[in-house]
This record gives sequence, structure tokens and C-alpha cells, in this order.
Amino acid sequence: MKKIFLLMILLSFYSVAFAEDNYQLIGSSSYETLSFDTDMIRFRKESGEMFIEVWIKHQPTAEGAKEYIQERQKNKLTTEGFENLSYYIDHKLYSLNKKSCRIDSTDYAKDESILDSKYYPLRNWQAIQHSSEEEIIWALVMQYAEDYQYVLDYRMQNN
Repeated sequence: MKKIFLLMILLSFYSVAFAEDNYQLIGSSSYETLSFDTDMIRFRKESGEMFIEVWIKHQPTAEGAKEYIQERQKNKLTTEGFENLSYYIDHKLYSLNKKSCRIDSTDYAKDESILDSKYYPLRNWQAIQHSSEEEIIWALVMQYAEDYQYVLDYRMQNN
């Protein structure tokens, strides 16, 4: 019941709030604010299957940035310059049948310089777990794609 209530709250943010000019707010917590780029979202066809391609922006709070750095240290990834972390963007594909695949992820400093960038193979598809944060993001992205399908169709035809 809690997860359904959270989803309803996040959906209400979706319909009225914008994080920045071209970013649609997904939601906020004590760790980060999530949004997605409405100028870059598009349909994409791979091997005959349709996907939604989206760029998700994570803006960590001070507490969230500390946790992000600790996670990077735990995974033996560079943390040089990460005291100046401003945000990171995950470039993802979402399938219509609730699967996701991260294509790349880029970390940005406060001066907009790139701190780190990682690329992932397109074969790393993961099922989206029921009642997870990822499912909420998937649902919001799919709703946006449905609401603005004509725009996404146009972008797909002109790329």
C-alpha cells in the first residue's frame, strides 16, 4: 500500500512540476532529485522492437553525494574530483514489456566538466522489479511517451 501511495504522489509531481526548462521532475528524496530530459526522449527501434530512449538526471543532495562517493569507492571506481559532483545522467532504454538497459552514465562536476563516463553493453537487459523505484520511473516515462507520442513519432522519423 505504501508503494502505491508513493507512486500516486510521484505521478502528481509528474503532471505539474518541472525540474528545469527541459527536464520533467520524477521525484525527490533526502538523497537526490530525479528528472528526465523531455527534449531528448525518443522512440528507438532495435532488432524490430520498439523502445523508449531517455536520459535520467540524478542531482544528489550533500548526503546523497557522500553515499554515491562511498559506493564508487566500494566498487573501486575513481572518486577524484567527486567532492565537486553536481549531477549524473543515466542514458537508458526502456522496453514496452518492463525491461531496462543502461547505455551509459556520465558524472558532471559543478563547473560542467565530466568527472567520469561509463558505457554498458546493450545486452545487459534487466527486468524491472514490481514496486521498485525503477518501475515508478518506467511508468512515468511510459506515460510521458503516451501523452506526447506525436512528438516522439516525429523525432523517430527525422533521425
